[in-house]
Amino acid sequence: MEFPWSWGGAHGGHVAAVALTAVRDRFAGGAHSVRTLTAHYLAPLDDSPLHFSAAPVAAGRRTATCVFTGHQNGAPVVLGSALFGSRRQGPPRGGQPIPRVPSPQA
Repeated sequence: MEFPWSWGGAHGGHVAAVALTAVRDRFAGGAHSVRTLTAHYLAPLDDSPLHFSAAPVAAGRRTATCVFTGHQNGAPVVLGSALFGSRRQGPPRGGQPIPRVPSPQA
């Protein structure tokens, strides 16, 4: 897999996207939309193959959580979690107009 590079290794945002794809594709809760993703980078990634392991932590009617670890050369390089949830409407606005806010110059 080719990663875009920065000074010390692969770009973290791209690595997080790859992790999310790997987790979503293997995890039953991934059928829902992703709500949050956290990623902690333990070491710079190189151009070695990146392998993910994942485990479900909790699954309910509306949400499911999964933790994952990315490994290169047998060592963990990224650790994180993803929360998946069903879509639903937010609270109603009640018909109130959005308040006017002064500009930064004011």
